[in-house]
Amino acid sequence: MLGIGNVCVNLEYTHTGVGSILMACANAFIKKSNTPGILLCKEKLIPFYKASNWIEITPENIVIQEHPYLHKVMVFDPIKMLNFKEILQINLSRSF
Repeated sequence: MLGIGNVCVNLEYTHTGVGSILMACANAFIKKSNTPGILLCKEKLIPFYKASNWIEITPENIVIQEHPYLHKVMVFDPIKMLNFKEILQINLSRSF
């Protein structure tokens, strides 16, 4: 999977569409790569990522560098490679 990390926009550019443009570019790259994308986020960011066609998944266990992760996980899977109902655990060897 390809990881997206820290989509940030300068405060003076919030609500101008810049973040959506960044996500559209990331989505295009993921689609061209023919590989699903994954991102980690906090609850308050879910509406933003959902608007960019990302889907929240809820595995039972998420571990990053051997530490439990207690926030949200979202994926972008334009090639329908994943079966979201079967994802029970995610282990990431690096934080992104």
